[in-house]
Amino acid sequence: MLLDGQSLRAGIALAKARLCKHPNHMETLTAHRWVEEALAISVYCALKAPSLKEMLLMAVNHDGDSDSTGAITGNLVSAN
Repeated sequence: MLLDGQSLRAGIALAKARLCKHPNHMETLTAHRWVEEALAISVYCALKAPSLKEMLLMAVNHDGDSDSTGAITGNLVSAN
């Protein structure tokens, strides 16, 4: 399982730590810092909203690519 029972924040930190063990990881790590808008919004919603319902509502009720952010947020949350 991706997060193995950890919080999303802990899972992101673990993924970065594992990534750093691989040669030539800097391009991917740098790309993570400049994530696409939909992923950034999704991660924000998943970390900040107190419930699944509020996460998804927050993800789909903004200007922009809200259907994508709703789908990504749902996938991030279901990975936990």
